Amino acid sequence: MHIESKDIIDHPQTEVYPLVRDEMHKIVPYLPNIERIDVLSAERVSPTEVHMTNHWHPKLEIPGIVKKLVNPELFSWHDDATWRDDKGLVEYKIWGQLAKDAYACSGINYFTAIEGGKTELKVTFDLSIYPDKIPGVPRFLGGKVLPVLEGLIRSTLEPNLTSLAKGLKGYFAAQHK
Repeated sequence: MHIESKDIIDHPQTEVYPLVRDEMHKIVPYLPNIERIDVLSAERVSPTEVHMTNHWHPKLEIPGIVKKLVNPELFSWHDDATWRDDKGLVEYKIWGQLAKDAYACSGINYFTAIEGGKTELKVTFDLSIYPDKIPGVPRFLGGKVLPVLEGLIRSTLEPNLTSLAKGLKGYFAAQHK
């Protein structure tokens, strides 16, 4: 499934882009269901390129039947991102913390300077979920549990990828109070 979202941030690209790249933890309180983000590595590989790996920890309610079968870390994920400062974009791949093959997600976020000192944020990504690759689910329960797990993975990843603009707006609004 291919998903795109586009929004305007009322702050210059020179503020928005480095905030998301270097200080994403400041935006976490304004994201819908993220508990925290741990930076696992960050390395400037050239004057215009930064490579980062982050571990994302979601906040979510796991239904009772699923809670008994799977580790909650199943729903956390890593992102492997390459920030291209000269192009104002980040290319990323996302994989599950415990189930690396349960889904495939990759995308590009564009931070474009526009008139009036604003930033257009365009988030694009492709997401494929493979619920049969999720560990810990007995075969006899698979038909009932796997659709629930697939829905939880989708409902955890999608809103956090598409709500970055709302998180940024919330962050900047809080800074101006």
